[in-house]
Amino acid sequence: MKLSALALVAACGIWSVAAQVQAPVAAKVEPHRHTILPKCSHKCFDNAVKKLGICDLDDGSCWCEPEHLKKIRRKAGTCIFVKCRFKGPGKVLSTVPKMNKYCKKVAEFKTGESRPSNASVLQS
Repeated sequence: MKLSALALVAACGIWSVAAQVQAPVAAKVEPHRHTILPKCSHKCFDNAVKKLGICDLDDGSCWCEPEHLKKIRRKAGTCIFVKCRFKGPGKVLSTVPKMNKYCKKVAEFKTGESRPSNASVLQS
């Protein structure tokens, strides 16, 4: 009986220590446009940003500033039509709402909000 009582105390001590050890918290990472935008549009947007020279490729906050977003869309538009039209009209038409979704996620990340924000989103 003493052995099982000792084992019980030891087990409780182990569980107590284990309960105090917390799992590491994942670092908050800005959403990446390639996880949201149609694949056929990736190079179009990337090339537009490079040619415009207004933002770094991985700076979603910069991309989603209204004036920048308007310029990026204009510059990438023809390329998106050419690259995405054979994937179906839905791919071409989906780039605007998907870019809006991306910008909402960037705004949420930036502000730490859990609900979508309308900040920096253009309708067309």
